[in-house]
Amino acid sequence: MNRSTANWLFVTPIVIAILLLTKPTLTGGNDRIDEVVDLLGLGIAVMGLVIRVVSRDWKSSHIENGLVTTGPYSIVRHPMYVASYLVGLGLLIIIGNLVLTLVFTVFYILVHVKIGRREERFLSQKWPEDYKSYKAKVPAVIPFPAALAKTFTRKHPWVSSRKAAVRRESGTIFSVVSAAILFEVREDYFVEGWVRAHTEITFCLALAALILFIWFVFSVIWHINKNTTSSDHA
Repeated sequence: MNRSTANWLFVTPIVIAILLLTKPTLTGGNDRIDEVVDLLGLGIAVMGLVIRVVSRDWKSSHIENGLVTTGPYSIVRHPMYVASYLVGLGLLIIIGNLVLTLVFTVFYILVHVKIGRREERFLSQKWPEDYKSYKAKVPAVIPFPAALAKTFTRKHPWVSSRKAAVRRESGTIFSVVSAAILFEVREDYFVEGWVRAHTEITFCLALAALILFIWFVFSVIWHINKNTTSSDHA
């Protein structure tokens, strides 16, 4: 089972559980607490997206040189796993259900520990000496404070091409933004009710629809340009 399939199998039941079973418990029905929780969740999700975009671009730009041990991979060995967890955690904080957030954390760890070990066995076989040294110096997912602090003192960004990096992760970016808005709609409905929140809910639904439409147009244009470029080089 590849990582993409595993992620879909992991995410799908969580989404179903969110839609059918959960109600907000973190806000206590308080509007101000609700706003703080929403901003916290959004901030964590955005941080996860940034880490994901940077990490994927860095690996794509350096994989031809062999084992990637620099950039975000000099802080943790699995920055993409960290990024995906932060994205999921942020969305669940917006939903505001503590039990679901804890369940997500436990199952995410269980699933990705297995996937991570399999990937590390592959890397150990492909680069036995290099990976042994790398593994001894760099933690799997929890960074050393000193290494983390260095990220704020670097003069050069870790993204070789911002446009290409964002394009590679465009599906994830649009999906997360749309999910955050729709989860906020659902959470506002439970906390405030339709009568109090109908204006905000209507606006958010329209915004989500607009974002999905932009995503569709963006995808069509990108595929047309890709096919045109392939034809020109044929």
